[in-house]
Amino acid sequence: MKKLYFLFFLLIASGCSERSPELESTKALLEEVKQQNAELELQMNKLTKELETKQKEYELRNILDIQAREIFHLMTEGKELELQSHLSDKLTAANKTMTYFFDNEKITIPFVKNGDDFRQRFYSLDSERSYITGYEVWRSGGSYAGVLVLKFVLKDDIWVLDEIQNDI
Repeated sequence: MKKLYFLFFLLIASGCSERSPELESTKALLEEVKQQNAELELQMNKLTKELETKQKEYELRNILDIQAREIFHLMTEGKELELQSHLSDKLTAANKTMTYFFDNEKITIPFVKNGDDFRQRFYSLDSERSYITGYEVWRSGGSYAGVLVLKFVLKDDIWVLDEIQNDI
């Protein structure tokens, strides 16, 4: 910005003749600085938007991590009715399993067990209304049981679990 004021000052100060070489050079330099400024503003706007998206993703990570752990807790307790309020219409909880259909294929995931430990492995804001996260599952004896991938969707301003699957 200081460069812009300096160039403007030079433009005025150089000025007796409209066609002086200094004036033409200063005008060209002024246009170049204006173009650079516009490019920097575009880049700044892009980076600001990326930062806002990352901040939203991290805030959701905290909120949905708590919700995922509540879901795991309800699974270990076998509380299928309470669990249903955390699930989308596509998922059902019955007989200590979660069931849904994906591409006309029935997916059934058994409830996690009491004593299992969970470690969040990854998370991603897939879109404005879809969030994916993965949890390592460790059995009480210390053996590794794999990764549970959870997909949450925003429905009526509430995040609900829409899919759950094992990822080896």
